[in-house]
Amino acid sequence: MAPRSRLRTREGKRRWLVVVPVILACTGGLVFLITSGYLEVPDSLRRTLSFSTRLDQDLPRGIIYDRSYKELAVSYERVSVYVNVREIEGIGAIVTPLTSILEESEEDLRKRLEGDTLRLWLARDITQEQEDAIKALDLKGVFLHREHVRYYPNQEIGAHLVGFVEEDTGLSGVEYYLNSLQTTYRIGEQQAQKLTKLEESQPGTDGQHLILTLDLRIQRLLEDYLSSLELDAENRRYGVMVMEASSGAIIGYAQKPSFDPNRFQIFPQNNFVDLFNQPMALPDELKIYFRDLSLLESQYSEETANLPWSITAEDRQLGVQLQLWEKLGTGKGQRYDFVSEPPELSNRVAKDQTGTMHRDFETVPVLLTPLQIVTAVARSFYDGSTITPHVADRYVLRKNQSEFLLEDLEQEMSGNNLQPGVSAEVAKLLSAQGKKGSGPLDTLTVGGESISYTSVNKKKIFTNHRMKLGLHPAQNPELIFFGLVSENGYRVLQRNLSRFEQTFEDIYAPVVARQNVIKHLMSMMEPRELKTRNLRGGGGPGGEPQVIPTGGTKRKPLFITKMPDLTGLSLRKSLRILQGTGVTVTVKGSGRVVRQEPEPGTVLVSGATVIIELQPDRVELKAEK
Repeated sequence: MAPRSRLRTREGKRRWLVVVPVILACTGGLVFLITSGYLEVPDSLRRTLSFSTRLDQDLPRGIIYDRSYKELAVSYERVSVYVNVREIEGIGAIVTPLTSILEESEEDLRKRLEGDTLRLWLARDITQEQEDAIKALDLKGVFLHREHVRYYPNQEIGAHLVGFVEEDTGLSGVEYYLNSLQTTYRIGEQQAQKLTKLEESQPGTDGQHLILTLDLRIQRLLEDYLSSLELDAENRRYGVMVMEASSGAIIGYAQKPSFDPNRFQIFPQNNFVDLFNQPMALPDELKIYFRDLSLLESQYSEETANLPWSITAEDRQLGVQLQLWEKLGTGKGQRYDFVSEPPELSNRVAKDQTGTMHRDFETVPVLLTPLQIVTAVARSFYDGSTITPHVADRYVLRKNQSEFLLEDLEQEMSGNNLQPGVSAEVAKLLSAQGKKGSGPLDTLTVGGESISYTSVNKKKIFTNHRMKLGLHPAQNPELIFFGLVSENGYRVLQRNLSRFEQTFEDIYAPVVARQNVIKHLMSMMEPRELKTRNLRGGGGPGGEPQVIPTGGTKRKPLFITKMPDLTGLSLRKSLRILQGTGVTVTVKGSGRVVRQEPEPGTVLVSGATVIIELQPDRVELKAEK
């Protein structure tokens, strides 16, 4: 047999390289036409080929909760009814029975069925009673269609952070981040048994759910504050966010104009732009702060292990300063779990209102996003720790009212990236650019304004920015507040901004109060060990907890008290007695306390675990005051 020509062999391979993709494309197109309804086939075959529909039914999109388990995004099953006209035995056979069920006149239903459409939706989102009635009729050619629909109960509140979905796929915000979590975790029956159990009685829908650091009450406070400013949103964008300084956890994130994710299609594209992820010209107040910080960082003496008594520009080290900006998170490429798109870049910084150029601060960044600003400030206070703004806290599996941990999403941080002693001087540097609060809270507020512009078709489009940065407490902040008003134009922010200037500090007190309450509750009822700091309780005689200083500004205070006798008390009374002790409480069962660990009278130290077992009416009840 003669050997086969290499040329023919290559031609054969090339032919298959063309034929195989064509076959796959034709097959995929056929499946698409069938499942989409463009090609008429029996609906039983369409349901078989519609893999995505069956997948959605088996794996509905998880619920997104705030940190107190308030629903931010939920999926519910929507059932609709449609008819394949070619498969029905006759229009009269279905019009009469369906008229009463669908509450539609017989004349209107008949007109629709006699039209040119071969596959007709009769009703969408029918009730359970209507579904059961249609199933009982078992009419040929009449089918029920199930799908999961995303619903946002808070509408525009927190929309930029939560995001929205289309066809059950997240397109922005945390919803976009949830896509990757759902793809990563496909948990079977045996795998679920090996997961860490967090809660034994957590009512709600079974599935994989995402819990955020966002607090819905604080979010509403910020939304109400923005509404009270009564600013025209046509040419303005304005917002407020609140972040835990030591962890980067976002607890409030409000801005206007916003959008309703339930009907995002009707809003203009400008409403979806995240104000806090857009570069702004850095105000001089923050430039001075970062310049002084960089000089301090570059003048640390390794020989004496001390900072100098004074700093001078002549002793600067530009290489150290450039490294500092990377340490503080001002470089490009920073990713956030609630932002799906990179920021839009401005071209350069414009002249200020006096007509002169901004002062030269050498290596200090001239353009930063608000998220980069709060990141840099937080890291500077905490030794350059890799603090990153985030909102995802944990991803859990709920099954039969039991909750299991799939992934702890709390950001891992590495610290001590700044030279020793630098962070201790940060508060002084920032205080020089701001003012202390006049109320009972220990706060610091830094304000500033700037102008940036972009060039579009050789035309400069100016944006004027007015900023407020707040810290609580001022020396070692637990919370960072950031407020911003941006308006198109060169010098327009002087109008109607007095309320923003005068009332920004008013949001401190209610936010701090809410944060303190939630920290108390979480310290007692959180199923896993928390890294947040418990609030100090009051010392006193008797059973009141005592606060023992631990010798450092960043270490947790130590609570020492005796374990009370909780036998016979309700859960609510027991938790109230243990409030402020800094212990973690594990609850088993329901009713009244029948057993406790440790025993009454045992010395309790903050951080210890207390186990309370409850049963209904098993003991003689104590009188509760």
